[in-house]
Amino acid sequence: GEVEATKKELEGCQKELDKVKRAEEVLEETDRRVREATEELQDLEDNKMQLEGDISELSDEKQHLVDEAEAERERIRESLKDTKAEKKQAEVELVEVQEMIGRRKDELRVLEERLGQVASREGQGLSRETELEARERALKAKEEDIAQREEYLLQQDGQKRAGK
Repeated sequence: GEVEATKKELEGCQKELDKVKRAEEVLEETDRRVREATEELQDLEDNKMQLEGDISELSDEKQHLVDEAEAERERIRESLKDTKAEKKQAEVELVEVQEMIGRRKDELRVLEERLGQVASREGQGLSRETELEARERALKAKEEDIAQREEYLLQQDGQKRAGK
């Protein structure tokens, strides 16, 4: 009776162990996905840094154009005839730089959103890993309990046989 119950419990534990093995396979797949997501995250961070550098360069270019425009105005004052044409050219260039900065900021915003999504997926993978580790610890505790029960039953069986 008790041996049968222990056998059934052992079978149940074997099923749990099989579940843990499947869970480990899922965990390995999750780890692989996390590694891929981490690589993608690094790529996105590299792209973000590149875009930030580009924006900084464009900002410097914009400042340079503004500085040039001011110097140009001083020269233009000497020649009223050239004033309108050169001012218009400087404004066109400034608008182009501002539009380029706007496009780069939009690209940066999209990359930051993707970065947030990747970080969220990575966080979900880590919480699943923690849950699997807790299940694994519980299963190990059950296995130890079963081993102790088996040892006790074997001792009881040995004592009964010795008593006969």
